[in-house]
Amino acid sequence: MKLSKQSMKIGIDLLWLRPKKVGGTETYIKNLLKGLQAIDKEDEYYLFVCQNNKDSFDFVNSVNFHKVFCKINNNNKLFRIIYTNLVLPWKIKKLHLDVVFFPTYMRPIAKLQIYSISNVHDLQYLHYPKNFSLVRRLVFNIFYPISLKKSDKIIAISNFIKQDIIRFFGKRISNLGSKIDAIYVPIDFRGIQDSKLGKSILNKWGLREKEFIYTASSMFPHKNLITIFKAFNLLKNDFKGIKLVISGIGGPLLGELLGIISDFNLKEEVIITGFILDYERDALYANCLCFVFPSIFEGFGMPAIEAMLYKVPVIVSDISVMREVTMNKAIYVSRYMDPEEWFNMLLEVVLGKVEYSISEFDRNLLLQKYNLYNIAKLYMNEFKNFRN
Repeated sequence: MKLSKQSMKIGIDLLWLRPKKVGGTETYIKNLLKGLQAIDKEDEYYLFVCQNNKDSFDFVNSVNFHKVFCKINNNNKLFRIIYTNLVLPWKIKKLHLDVVFFPTYMRPIAKLQIYSISNVHDLQYLHYPKNFSLVRRLVFNIFYPISLKKSDKIIAISNFIKQDIIRFFGKRISNLGSKIDAIYVPIDFRGIQDSKLGKSILNKWGLREKEFIYTASSMFPHKNLITIFKAFNLLKNDFKGIKLVISGIGGPLLGELLGIISDFNLKEEVIITGFILDYERDALYANCLCFVFPSIFEGFGMPAIEAMLYKVPVIVSDISVMREVTMNKAIYVSRYMDPEEWFNMLLEVVLGKVEYSISEFDRNLLLQKYNLYNIAKLYMNEFKNFRN
């Protein structure tokens, strides 16, 4: 295909994606690719994929999107790091790309000879180092600063993360603030369904409409699920029919959470679905009594925004990033480590004392603000900056 003078050749590193294991970052990159594929028919995109994730991008089928197969299995993290630094730069150079985009903190250590952009999703490892192994902290401490220094542009997924980057690295890296832009995570709203749909999904887990509390979350310490389990244990003593549903990729706290379920005798009331497909998740959003998001640290918090679109009560921890991305339109728990606080708020919802419904104006604002096509346009603008 002959390129116009204004066309670009853009590489996107996808070697980091391990299907169904990286949570929100997988949804983020897939939504971004959906948006780019829909709005950009002019530029050429080269997606670097590997043995165990190439099938995850079958939805990318536009003629100007090309998969570049890399012979690695990215479950071997050490080999992926070596490949990213020794082989990937050679592949990038061979393709004569104009721009290369790294959607996570991982990128080649060496400065590339073309315009490069990196995305930073959060700096949790600096806020809660005990949540990570010594090896992971070592990798983060090497590659985060390299990504921030060697990339020509940094994209933060919220203003909170932008300021967090400047706070931790601004004094060490010159002109850091000038090369960071905040661009929100794209959300695919095309699957939003009416609450009357999804009955078969509810039947799958023995659920009834508006008789369960829902959260979509991995099982890591910062997600604060133990607090919600304790709050729900207090609630179920008075409301026997209500259930708690958790869906997500799992995590290191799964064993401890299962232990709490056993200790509190919650086996009939708590349902852990594991990873589910988008249409199943959407059915749970649409039919839940309320959605809870107790996380104490986030870079963005996509599930809370998705749930708001269904006009169900959305209860979140009162942390700055959640205030930012939910536009102060959710229900906030200030003492978010206190099970009693969550119990009291849930009790208000169950008793019908909380009248919550996002206005149609604010709902439309959310749809525009996080629409994957609008976000994709912002990324295209970042890609085009290489000409400057």
